[in-house]
Amino acid sequence: MRPMLCGAAALVLCAGGMAQGAFIDTEPNNNMPAGADYLGVFGDGDARVIVASLFPNDIDWFRIDVDTDIPGFLTTITFPLTNPNNNPDTVLGVFDADLNLLGINDDGTDSFGSAVRLPALPAGSYYIAVSGFPDMQFAGQHSQSGFYALTVSFVIPTPGAGALAACAGLLTLRRRRQ
Repeated sequence: MRPMLCGAAALVLCAGGMAQGAFIDTEPNNNMPAGADYLGVFGDGDARVIVASLFPNDIDWFRIDVDTDIPGFLTTITFPLTNPNNNPDTVLGVFDADLNLLGINDDGTDSFGSAVRLPALPAGSYYIAVSGFPDMQFAGQHSQSGFYALTVSFVIPTPGAGALAACAGLLTLRRRRQ
């Protein structure tokens, strides 16, 4: 258990320098949105890495504020850190300020992690909830436990980025055929 905590701390320190922020969640804290850990204001290119723990019947809630007039992409991903990347089996949900579910995912990564990517989010407050499988209702009804990392990022697409990616893809295909 101790080596896993050291590894998680190293992940936060390394990612914190690149991701503009790191946060370590502490328990018990926030089974309700009103107790959500505030991760700050997000604008173009902002990201955070959070190391947290999940216990049976626990839900971790986080709140962010998006501060831009240009809609962008919000990407949230969990990575299990206990028992080589398979515990806890997370369920990830993103909600608007009125707690309407905008996106939900279970097992969206190569392990039991989860991933939600939402396009065209306008300015406002958003909630991110992490629970354990099979708690797709975010009621805290699960038996999962362990450490996980949560990454949260917000990016405004650059005009022409899609065309540039398409050109790069065409060049790659052309080189493969030669």
